[in-house]
Amino acid sequence: KDTPPFCYCETLQLSAYSILDEGGHTILRSSTALSSPCAEGEASFLLPLDGLEAGTYTLLIDTFICEKKADQPLPIYGDWHAAFLLE
Repeated sequence: KDTPPFCYCETLQLSAYSILDEGGHTILRSSTALSSPCAEGEASFLLPLDGLEAGTYTLLIDTFICEKKADQPLPIYGDWHAAFLLE
C-alpha cells in the first residue's frame, strides 16, 4: 500500500478477473469493472457470486485500474490470486 502506484490511487477498479473451481477450471470470467474508493491503502470489492455452489474457489485478478482526480486512469497488470471458501 505504500509503493507507487498504489499509494496514489483514490479509486481502485477491479477490471478483469476470473473465478476457478477446485480443479482449476475457469467457471466465471468477467471484464465488468467494479470500483472501490481507496482509504489508507485499502479497497474492498463485492463480487457477484450468484449461482456458485458451496465449495473452494480461487479468484484470479489480471488488471486493476488506479484512478486519481485530474490524472489519466492507470492500468496495473499482474497475476494476483486468492483462495476463498463459499459456504
